[in-house]
Amino acid sequence: MTERNTRGRTGARRTSSSTSARARSAAERRRQATYRRRRIVVGAVAVILLALAVFCGYALVRLAGSAGAAVGWGAGRTLEREAVPDAPKVSAVRSCTASDVDVTLAASTATVGVGGSVDFSITLRYTGSAKQGCLIDASDDAAVLTVSSGDQTIWRSDVCPADPYWLLLATGDEDTHTVTWNTVASSDSCVADADLPKVNAGTYVAALEFPDLPKLDGGSVAVAVQ
Repeated sequence: MTERNTRGRTGARRTSSSTSARARSAAERRRQATYRRRRIVVGAVAVILLALAVFCGYALVRLAGSAGAAVGWGAGRTLEREAVPDAPKVSAVRSCTASDVDVTLAASTATVGVGGSVDFSITLRYTGSAKQGCLIDASDDAAVLTVSSGDQTIWRSDVCPADPYWLLLATGDEDTHTVTWNTVASSDSCVADADLPKVNAGTYVAALEFPDLPKLDGGSVAVAVQ
């Protein structure tokens, strides 16, 4: 009887010890699982914070670059403004009047064959009294040579655009330049002489006028086309 009781108590003690061990093992596994979850959460948060820091750094670098570019552009524009040359000074020399200049018109020949050409020399001589002299434009559309036959205008030197030909004339100065007429009849628009018709035989008068100086007498000369 006593032996049986003893064996029963021993079996109960073994069963109780096994149950406790299993409980402790389960608790340990739960603690480990919780620890792993915490590590995963902490790792994820660290990754997010690192990505945010990288993004913020990139944004700051871009912002600094844009600001630097803006400052550089502004500085460049300032240098460009400083490099702009000063406006040219207005000349103190006055424009010539009709009383300041004497004009002579001459033809290289009094007769020319049909289809030939005549050179007209234009000489401007200073006759004023101002020490600094005066300025006059003697270009083909400022000193206009006109060839006519009776009341009909045959040719004009100002039909085609001409570059300015400014002369500074002072005491003792004179200038001579040449205008050539290829015995053609000009049109209302600028056309090359080679494409213009030749004039017929006859007597033609070349006259020089200055539209900006209507009182300045440029003279005239006759040419016979034969």
